[in-house]
Amino acid sequence: MNNNSDNKEIELIGIDLDFEEIAGSGNEPDPVVVTDIETEESDKPKKKRSVAKEVLSYVLVMAIALIVAIVVNNFVIINATVPTNSMANTINENDKLFGYRLAYLFFEPQRGDVVIFEHKCYKDSEKEALVKRVVAIQGDTVEIIDGVLYRNGKAIEENFLAEPMEGTFGPYVVPADCYFLLGDNRNISDDARFWDYPYVKKEDIIAKAVFKYSPAFESIK
Repeated sequence: MNNNSDNKEIELIGIDLDFEEIAGSGNEPDPVVVTDIETEESDKPKKKRSVAKEVLSYVLVMAIALIVAIVVNNFVIINATVPTNSMANTINENDKLFGYRLAYLFFEPQRGDVVIFEHKCYKDSEKEALVKRVVAIQGDTVEIIDGVLYRNGKAIEENFLAEPMEGTFGPYVVPADCYFLLGDNRNISDDARFWDYPYVKKEDIIAKAVFKYSPAFESIK
């Protein structure tokens, strides 16, 4: 009889101990939950810093792109729209083209080059940007007789003309550091034949016309 009562007491004690452990574990705070809350709160400043850093990086990229565009447009290329047909069929009215500003940094313009330049065509006019073809360089003697171009006494074949040229002009002797320029559509082009000062100085040449990009992509020759 005593043994049985002893066993019951042991079992009861064991049960009581189990309930105490369960009760004790229920009162203790869950460390995982506390840790999660602290992590979420500490991440907020990090997320704000991350967003600010990302926005700043976009602004920096845009600023660099803008600076590059300004430098390229002012010192490397020129973007132009041609308003007339004076250079047809090489360049037609409303064609859009790019010119290379650095083309003559180390080299001289050559006969046949198509160039963009500034020139005060007439005494009372302001300088304006034009596009024409270099027909003669410094020291050349140019004359047009019955629609045929002669350079230094030799007839020049110009297969790029829109139509056969008409008229007689010259002779012109191109001064040092200057160029004689005509349009490819000679019969409607307002060019060196009609200007008060028929020569263009090298310092007034802005760029070499390189290619058209609208309405179609095409190199300029």
